[in-house]
Amino acid sequence: MKIAGINIAKLVSDATDGQLLPLTLVRHTADSYDPVASTETNASDNTYTSEGIITDYESGRAENATDEEYDHKIMIIAEKLGTTPQPGDEITIENQTFTVTGTPERDPAGATYTVKVNK
Repeated sequence: MKIAGINIAKLVSDATDGQLLPLTLVRHTADSYDPVASTETNASDNTYTSEGIITDYESGRAENATDEEYDHKIMIIAEKLGTTPQPGDEITIENQTFTVTGTPERDPAGATYTVKVNK
């Protein structure tokens, strides 16, 4: 998004460069899955890198939390990532790997994604 000719997403990306935690997003893909053999055909991993921050949401979970709920949020610099996070993607940040749950939120300027994740 541009405001007064300024690309806000690029401005945020440049301003935070090297200031946040490095992260890696891995998306596992396969052409098909054989449930009998429990195997995937033509499986591959696509890897994307960016920077971001992680917040702990353990204290915000309800006592009767369901599997769809989350225990952390990760804010990702969108311009550096090169893809839109999807449920099931794995994000490694601070030597911990998390799985994306739910639909990512993107800020109005398109500068960041916020994803809910579980370990």
